[in-house]
Amino acid sequence: MRAWACQTAIIAAVVASCGGDLGSGGTAGTTGTAGIGGTVATGGTVATGGTAGTAGTGGTAGRTCEYTASHVLQKLSLSVTLPDGSMQACATLPRPDPSSSGSVSGEISGSVTEVGGAAFSVDTCVAGTGCSPQVYRFAIDAPDLTVPLPQGRRVTVKWTLSSFIGRACVQALVVNDGLPSDVAAGTSPALWLAGADSQVQSPLALPISVAQQALSCNPHPVATHPCGGFSPPDDYALVFTPASGEPPLSLATGKTGTLALTTAAGLQQHLTVRNLRSYQTDYCDDYWNWGWWVAAHAGASGQPE
Repeated sequence: MRAWACQTAIIAAVVASCGGDLGSGGTAGTTGTAGIGGTVATGGTVATGGTAGTAGTGGTAGRTCEYTASHVLQKLSLSVTLPDGSMQACATLPRPDPSSSGSVSGEISGSVTEVGGAAFSVDTCVAGTGCSPQVYRFAIDAPDLTVPLPQGRRVTVKWTLSSFIGRACVQALVVNDGLPSDVAAGTSPALWLAGADSQVQSPLALPISVAQQALSCNPHPVATHPCGGFSPPDDYALVFTPASGEPPLSLATGKTGTLALTTAAGLQQHLTVRNLRSYQTDYCDDYWNWGWWVAAHAGASGQPE
C-alpha cells in the first residue's frame, strides 16, 4: 500500500513540522543544524560554513517529504472469547455475503481474573451470589502494548467490531475502572486501557478526544481526496486532547508519548499513548489507515495512574 511518508534529513522526527515548499536555486550550508519545517532548496551549489539551516536565496534547508511505495503498517486487532467458548473477531463477524457489512458490540463489568501480556480475562459473576463463573477473555494484538490491569480489580469493558464490505474492520475497546454505578452522571471514570483501529476517533465514550493533523508531506498537495475520501492524501499526526484540560499530545506514525489526564474524582493519570499509523493514500476505498492505543499504569495501591 502506498503512503505519504516523512524522511528526516538530519534530526529525529518532529511531529508538528514535516517540511515545507520546494524552492530552487539555493546555496546550501552544510555545517549548521538543519532547520525544522523550512523550505527546501534544490539545484543549488553546496557551500561550507553556512548558517544553520539556510540554503541561500532558495530557502531554508529542513525536512524533505517524498512519495514512497511502502509504509510501515502497525495495527490493533481485538478478539473476544465469550463464556460459551464462541469468539468475536474481525474474521468471525456475521456477513451474509461478501458485499455486506457486519458488526458486534458488548459491555460487561466484573473482576479481572487473569492478565498476561496483551490479554486479560474478566468474570462477570459476583462472588457470593451463587452464580457460575462467566469469564470473558480479551486478546489484543498491538505493537508494544502490555495490559496494565491488576488481578482482582473491578472494571467495565466496552468493545465494538464492524466490517465494511470486506475492505476494513473498524475496532474499538475501552476498559474503565470500577462499575458504571460508581460513576456520577456526566463524569468519566479512571481509564485503564483504550484503543481503536481503522478510525481516528473511537465510537466509544472516552475522557480524551482524538483528531488528525496534516503534516503537509504530499509533494503534490490537493485540497480533497481524488475519490471523495474524508482526508486529502498526506501523512498525519494524531492529536490526543484530555477532556480535563491538560495540554494535548501530538504523535506521528509509530511514535509514543505520555498524556496527563485528571478524572472527575481528582485522580491524576499519566497515560502512555501510541500512534500506530495515521496516513491517507491516494487510492480509492483506502480510508482506514488509522490506529492507536492508550494505557494507564497500576500504582502501588492498585489504582490506575
